[in-house]
Amino acid sequence: MAEKNVIVFAWARPMEGREEIVKHELLSLLPQFRSEHACTSCSLYQSMEDRPVFMVYQVWTTREDLDAFVKTPSVKDLVRKIDHLLEEPLAFVPWEPVGGL
Repeated sequence: MAEKNVIVFAWARPMEGREEIVKHELLSLLPQFRSEHACTSCSLYQSMEDRPVFMVYQVWTTREDLDAFVKTPSVKDLVRKIDHLLEEPLAFVPWEPVGGL
């Protein structure tokens, strides 16, 4: 059976006044996400109803590739740069398709 893609939703709620810094840091990492051979899609979104909240949407070919990337220095550096600017820790949730997708 072929392995299913892994979908990642990662969201960040910046502290008041820190939205642009967090947005800049998240945008700066998108090219690296996109250059990974196993990352087939990566986009940054901002909530239309709760403006300070950002969500990164990613599609990875395997969980192993995702897990390896999360351990890279660039991801650890991003977390280090924005962690103190967030109201709560960066939420990172992997999902898998169900229902024959």
